[in-house]
Amino acid sequence: MSEKTICTYLESFLQEVENFSRSEDSSTIPYDTNKLMKIIQNKQVVDVCNIDSDTMIVFEDIYHSLAQIVSHLLINVQPGLLVDYQKLEQQIEENFSGNFYLYVRQTALSVKALYYYKIREYKKAFSITLECIALNEHLVHKGIHTLIHRCSEQNKNIALIHFREGDDESGYRLLRILFTYLLNGNDMGLLGNVFNNKLYWEKSPVIRESYTYELFTLTVEDVLRFKAKTPEIFPISWYAEIEFDVNKPDRQVIYNWMYINNQLHCHKYEEYIVSLIYYLKQPISLSYDALKIYLLHDLCKVATLVDFEHKQRLFDKLTEYCTTKLKPHKRLLANTIFNAQYYTLK
Repeated sequence: MSEKTICTYLESFLQEVENFSRSEDSSTIPYDTNKLMKIIQNKQVVDVCNIDSDTMIVFEDIYHSLAQIVSHLLINVQPGLLVDYQKLEQQIEENFSGNFYLYVRQTALSVKALYYYKIREYKKAFSITLECIALNEHLVHKGIHTLIHRCSEQNKNIALIHFREGDDESGYRLLRILFTYLLNGNDMGLLGNVFNNKLYWEKSPVIRESYTYELFTLTVEDVLRFKAKTPEIFPISWYAEIEFDVNKPDRQVIYNWMYINNQLHCHKYEEYIVSLIYYLKQPISLSYDALKIYLLHDLCKVATLVDFEHKQRLFDKLTEYCTTKLKPHKRLLANTIFNAQYYTLK
C-alpha cells in the first residue's frame, strides 16, 4: 500500500475526531471489585485463620502503615523507608502466628519487593515476589481462595521485572500466559502450581472477570510507560494469539481493541482506520481510557512514519480530545501523546 493511500486514511480519521465519544462515568461492572474482594477475603481469612477482632485491628494498623510506604515508593524512594518497613516486619513477627502470620507476611512481602524494584535490585525483587507467590499458594489451598488473584498480580509484577532487566521477550511471554489463564482458565506456565487446578479459577467468577479487566488495563498502562518514547509501533506479542469467548460487554471492548491493533500490525490500514474510528465513537467506560490512549499513540507514530502532511494538526486534535473527552484523572496518560509529538517532531 502506498504512502499516499495511508495518508488518505489518516486524513479521513482527522475529519472524525470531533465525533468521538466522551468517556462514560457509568460502568458495566455494577460493583466495586476491590471492595467486594476485600469483604469476601476477610471472611475467608477469619474462617481459615480463626482470628478474633483484636488481632484483625492490629493487622489493619500494620496494613495502613504498609500502604503509606507504598504511596511514598510510588513517588520517590526516600531514605528511611526500608527502616520503616523493617519495623513493621518485626511487629508482624511478634504479633501473629500460624496461617494468619503467613497471610500478613505475604501482604508485607509485596511491599518489600516493590522497594527493591524501585531501587533497581531486580534479583532481590524477583526472589521476594516468588516467596510471596508461594505463601499465597499455601493459603489458597487452605481456603482463602481470593488470594489466587494475588498470585496473578505477582506474575504480572515479575513480567515488569523482566522488562526492567531488558528481557522483553520473557515479559511479554509471561503476560500472554497470564491473560490466557485469566480469560480461559488454562495454565500454560505461570509461576505457581495453584494455577494447575481449574477449580480455583472457577471460584468467584464475578470477581475474576472484573479483576481481569482491571489487570488488563493496568498492563496497557505499563506498556505505555515502557514503550511511549520508542518509534516502533507498540508490540502485540503479549496478547497475540489469545482466543477467548466474547460473551460479556467488557470482553467485547478488549477483543475490539486487540482486533484494531492486529489490523495495524498486518498493515491493513483501511480496516485499521475504520475500526479505530468506530471504536472511539462508542460510549466506553472511563476505566478503559488507557486503551484509547494506547491506540492514539500508535496512530501518532503511523502519521510520522509516512510523513503525514497534517500530522501537527492531528497531534493537536488528539491532545484536545484526550484532555477534554477523557477523564481528568487520566490526563497523566494523555501526556503520552505529547511524548509522541516530542519524539517525532524534534
